[in-house]
Amino acid sequence: MDADPVYCIDWGGLGFDPAGWSLLADPIWVFDLHRHRMLWANDAALAFWRATSLDELRSRDFTPMSDVARARLDGYGDRFAKGEQVEATWTLFPGNAPIRVRCRCRGVPLAEGLRTAMMVHVIDHGDRAGGTGDQLDKAEELREARDQLAHGEARFHAFAKAGADWLWESNEHHEFVYHSHDIVQHFGYPLDEFLGITCRQMIERIGADPDTPQTREKWANFSAALAARRPFRNLEYAIRSKSGPIRHASISGDPIFDETGRFLGYRGVGRDITAVVEAAERARGLRLERDQAVVANVVMSQFLATMSHELRTPLNAIIGFSEILSRELFGALTNDTYRGYSKHIFDSAHHLLAIVDDLLDLSRLELHDEQRNLERISADGLAAEILDMVSGLAERRQLHIERSVPVGDMELVVDRRRVRQVAINLLSNAMKFTRAGDTIHFRLAPIENDSWEIVVRDTGAGISKQQLANIIAPLDNSNPNIVPSTTGSGFGLWICRRILNALGGELTIDSAIGAGTTATVRLPRTGQE
Repeated sequence: MDADPVYCIDWGGLGFDPAGWSLLADPIWVFDLHRHRMLWANDAALAFWRATSLDELRSRDFTPMSDVARARLDGYGDRFAKGEQVEATWTLFPGNAPIRVRCRCRGVPLAEGLRTAMMVHVIDHGDRAGGTGDQLDKAEELREARDQLAHGEARFHAFAKAGADWLWESNEHHEFVYHSHDIVQHFGYPLDEFLGITCRQMIERIGADPDTPQTREKWANFSAALAARRPFRNLEYAIRSKSGPIRHASISGDPIFDETGRFLGYRGVGRDITAVVEAAERARGLRLERDQAVVANVVMSQFLATMSHELRTPLNAIIGFSEILSRELFGALTNDTYRGYSKHIFDSAHHLLAIVDDLLDLSRLELHDEQRNLERISADGLAAEILDMVSGLAERRQLHIERSVPVGDMELVVDRRRVRQVAINLLSNAMKFTRAGDTIHFRLAPIENDSWEIVVRDTGAGISKQQLANIIAPLDNSNPNIVPSTTGSGFGLWICRRILNALGGELTIDSAIGAGTTATVRLPRTGQE
C-alpha cells in the first residue's frame, strides 16, 4: 500500500506546518503533477472541490484534461524546476459547472526526492462562469495557453530532430506535400523538387538502387503497405545527390485519418544513413578479404605440408649416402676433394632437412593441427631428454652445456613433445651464436604463481636493440653475429612462440651486444586444457 500522501510531502522543505494552512479561508491544495491526483487540501479547498473528505478528494482521478491544460501543467513543472512561481487564471470544474479562479502556484518537493508536486493557492474566484469570474482576465489565460502550446511544440520539434534528419507528409494520393528544410542539406535538391510527387516517382527520377530481385521485392512490399494503409518502418533506398555522389536514406511513416476515419495520407521521418551503409560495405569488403586470405593460407599450408613430406624421403637418402661416403664405411676415398664434397653434401642435406622440418611445423600451426597431449613427467626427466637430443650437436661444435635442474620430485604436466621441441630450438639457436669452446647455460626451475621456466643463456656476441625488436618475426635470420654455415629457415622462434601461446605460456628474449642472449620460456606447471 502506498504511504499516506500527506506525509509524502516534504513539509520541512517548505518551511511551515500544514496545520496553519488549514485555518486559512483561501482554498489551498497540493496536486501531483505526474499522477494527476490530490495529495492534500485545507478545509476551504475541500469546500471548493465539493469534497466530503480529504480521502474522497484524493480518490478522484484528474487525468482526463484537455491538451491545453496538460501543456500548461508541463510548462509549470519546468518552471518549478528552476525555482520559479506562477500566477495564472484557470477554469476549473469542481462540480459540473466551470468556475474561473486566479491562483498562485509553486513547486512542492516530495519526500522521496524524485518528483515535484504543485501547491495551488486560490487568491480569487467567481461563483460560476458568466458571473463575477468573467471579470477575470481571459486574455491572460489565453496568452498563457498559447505560450505553453508554443513551448510544447518546440519540445516536440526538438525530440523529432534528435530522432530523425527530416520530417515529411504525403496526401491521400501518396504525393509529398511537406518536407522539412533539412532534407535539402542532405541531398542538395531544392525543396520543391521533392513536393507533388510520390516516393516511387522520386526514385524513378534520382534513385540509385540496383535493379535486382531484392530491390523489386522491397518496392513491391512498400506499395502493398501503402495500399493497405499500414505503417511502415525503415524503408532504405539510394539516390543520386545533386552534386553526384550516391546517398542512402531510410524513411518510416504512419497513416493519418480524420475524425470520421477518412484516410488523409502519411506522416513520417527520414534519416540519412549514408555513413552507416558505407561502413557496412567496408566491413563486408574486409570480411571478404579476410575469408579469401584464410582460404589462401590454408591452401598454401596444405601445399607446404605435402611438399615437405615429399622432400623428406629423398633428403634422408641423400643424408644416409653422404654419411656413408664421409665415414668411408665401404672403403677409403683416395681423393681428398671427394671426401670434402661428401661432407658438404651431408651438411647441406642436414640444413635443408631442418628447413623442411620447420615448414612442416609451420603448416601444422596454420592448419590448427596443434593437439595438446598433456602428460606427467619429472623436471629432471624432461631436462635429460632435451639435453640428450642436443648433446651430439654440442659435441660437434665443441660447446659445453651447463645444466641447472632442481633436485627432487618436481613434477610437471606438459605437452612433452612440444615443450621439448621449443627447448631444442632455443638450444640450437644458442649454438649458432656461440663460438667453439664457450659454454651455454640451461636452467629448468619453478617460479611464482605455480609456474616454471626454461632459461637458455649463451655467451655469444649478443643482439642489438634494433634487431631484438624483430627477432621473433618470421623469416628473421639477419643477425650479423651468427656463426657461419648455421643459418636456418627463419621460422624457428616464431614457431616457438606460436606453440607456447597454444600451451598458455610465453617466450621472452633479452640480449645486448657483447653480453650474449637469454631466452626464457614460462609455462603453467599443470598445463592448460
